[in-house]
Amino acid sequence: MSRYYSYVNTTLKIISEFKGEEPLSRFLKGFFSKSKKYGSKDRRIIAMLCYHYYRAAKIINSSDLEEQILIAHFLCCESNSSILADLKPSLHKHVDGDINKKLLIVSENIETTSTFPFKNLLSDAVDLIPFSQSMLIQPSLFVRIRPGFENIVLQKLKTAESQFEKISTDTISFENSTKIEEIFEIGKEVIIQDLNSQNVGKFIEKHIPIIKKTGLSIWDCCSASGGKSIMIFDQNSTIDLTVSDIRNSILQNLKERFALAGIHQYHSFVADLAFDNSVLPIPNNFEVIIADVPCTGSGTWSRTPEQLYFFNEANINYFTDLQKNILKNTSKYLAEGGYFILITCSVFLQENEENVKYLQNILKLKLVTFQLLEGYNSKADSMFVAIFLKV
Repeated sequence: MSRYYSYVNTTLKIISEFKGEEPLSRFLKGFFSKSKKYGSKDRRIIAMLCYHYYRAAKIINSSDLEEQILIAHFLCCESNSSILADLKPSLHKHVDGDINKKLLIVSENIETTSTFPFKNLLSDAVDLIPFSQSMLIQPSLFVRIRPGFENIVLQKLKTAESQFEKISTDTISFENSTKIEEIFEIGKEVIIQDLNSQNVGKFIEKHIPIIKKTGLSIWDCCSASGGKSIMIFDQNSTIDLTVSDIRNSILQNLKERFALAGIHQYHSFVADLAFDNSVLPIPNNFEVIIADVPCTGSGTWSRTPEQLYFFNEANINYFTDLQKNILKNTSKYLAEGGYFILITCSVFLQENEENVKYLQNILKLKLVTFQLLEGYNSKADSMFVAIFLKV
């Protein structure tokens, strides 16, 4: 049997076992750890087929799972494919074509030209066709150069063999599979941070005039591993920083990242902000509150296509209820004249513009500005950011 059939059969086995209850990357790691017969090249090809399947399966109209895998691979593959050359030569001769031509070639197997099945839920600012087609493309890996390390990073890039593109003075993109840790000191010299996560920082810097104020008091209330806090610290190293999240293990990861980044003075605490905690160990007059709230993550699904595949539309209501509770319970700690920042990595209207209305009409904050930072034309995530003022 052709080894390519073996790859497809293993992909079939993984798809039958994977239920979307954990990230696909973690499931694959566990699967291969139990199956020692696969070499590194085998694992890479099988993983690629799995990701291609979850990118395209929603639009492929075929009851034959093997056929679905091969069509998905055709749609997502951007260059020569030995698998298609051996198993689907009729498709392989078109593998270098653009996505519109590919969709036409397999049109009898495609239900729609849109690869996004929840288009009626999208924010108005989303351009449906390029966004939908971005689901078939692996995003790039982006890093942000930290202040003071520009020359060191550029020197290391000169000696590195990896392909890269310098997007701006402090942003570099690489192919997603690049082993960045072999080039830079992650966390010290560069931060691995998606392009639009970086653009959120630039958006904040542009629209919050006090962001450079000495001793500015900031609460990053859903801090996760601290990426936004590090970015703001790199803009203003004098900030009086408070961070919180729902689990101590999250804050432990943040503590390690902060140590690498040179952030030593800050206050941290654990809290579930979805509930009204009448007494929190913080002041009630923060000049800036950053609320990067839990969300569907729909703006990142080109990076994690299994989440698109297994997504249940009812989850939007769960997240928006959670978000509104967090916004209500945190905004009351904002000082008069302070700025409240709402951030999501969602492209859904209900999680974005509807929350803007909630903050304006119910929580009585004045909208300064908001924007959907689209990533689908730059192989990046899409994010939403809105800034409010308490008057």
